Amino acid sequence: MILTITPNPSLDRTYEVPSLDRGEVVRATGERVDPGGKGVNVSRAVSAAGRRTVAVLPLGGAPGALVADLLDAQGIEVAPVPVAGATRSNIALAEADGVLTKINAPGPELTAGERELLLDTVLRQAPAPTGSPAAAACRADWPRPGTRTWSPVCTPPAYASPWTPPDPRSSRPCASGPTW
Repeated sequence: MILTITPNPSLDRTYEVPSLDRGEVVRATGERVDPGGKGVNVSRAVSAAGRRTVAVLPLGGAPGALVADLLDAQGIEVAPVPVAGATRSNIALAEADGVLTKINAPGPELTAGERELLLDTVLRQAPAPTGSPAAAACRADWPRPGTRTWSPVCTPPAYASPWTPPDPRSSRPCASGPTW
């Protein structure tokens, strides 16, 4: 399972236009609505590859509800974080000659409580570490008790190559200790 977080998701509206003439009325020849944002795009690619993904994202208002519905329709699990502000809506104008003009909205500013809930949702959704020494090393005590930080409490040892033993001076050990 791949967990993604999108702190500023969007509802992306694309209008197909013959050409864009500034100051003129332009009639669209087609339109499309998609969920957007960096983490959402990763979840969409992971899902298209046939893998399970969970998208954690703050959603608000009618645009947020539509983002959740669109992701659900694509078979993507959504772990929504309800927020007071409306999810941003972006507009793209796709001209017939391939030129794309985008207008991206800023999105709502999350309150401290909403940011805390977003982090709590990520931690609840995060799977236990498996397979990767880096995952085992960094997930064991993350985030530090009593703090809210996006930084792991430790880093795995740096390797010059896969056959070089780790340099103990290049990392901080985890309380539970990684297993290599």
